[in-house]
Amino acid sequence: MEKIKRKISSNIHLTTLVITLLIFAVGVFIGIQIASQTTNQIQQQINQLEESSYNLQLLTLINSSSYSQAILCSTLEKEVGNFQQQTFQMGSNLQFLESKYGSNDASVLSLKVEYSTLEARDFMLLQKINEECGNPYFVVGYFYSNENCSSCGEQGGYLTSFREAHSNVMVYSFDMDLESQSPEIELLSSLYSVSSTPEIVIPGKVLTGIQTQQQLNGYYNSFANASS
Repeated sequence: MEKIKRKISSNIHLTTLVITLLIFAVGVFIGIQIASQTTNQIQQQINQLEESSYNLQLLTLINSSSYSQAILCSTLEKEVGNFQQQTFQMGSNLQFLESKYGSNDASVLSLKVEYSTLEARDFMLLQKINEECGNPYFVVGYFYSNENCSSCGEQGGYLTSFREAHSNVMVYSFDMDLESQSPEIELLSSLYSVSSTPEIVIPGKVLTGIQTQQQLNGYYNSFANASS
């Protein structure tokens, strides 16, 4: 009887082990599938962002004397709105991949460099749109580091809340750890004399060190009052 009990107990333990391993294997498989799908989504989003970016570039090259300024700016505003949604979604997907594989993973770095190139181009493009359409956007350039900045995570949280609170705030994030791989980031960091992180570029100001949401709101209000 004792042998039968031991055999049943061993069978139960073996069955539990097999089930546990199966669950683990399924979890790993699902994780790989999700990561692969996310990578494909990001590449598709890069292509979409490139198309939106080209549309914005084309629109800003149109001679304003050929079209009503109101029509031109209305079209630009629509394109920027579409671009903003795509950029936000892609940024979220990149964060997912970075949390899963790490910030030094080769595929993650490659996608981030491509993404940074688009962000740098459109960060500068929005400066041009502001000139053409009377400062409709509060454009923020955020320079951060995953490796050499203990307060960048906190700063990123403040900027996310700040962006969500204002429909005309556009935030572009530039990872200074990629400076050697991205000529665009290198150019922007040189243009704004970025020497440490976090550093934030807003209309008319370069802010060094962490900026709370309250401080950012103060800069935004001054910008809005000056633009009205």
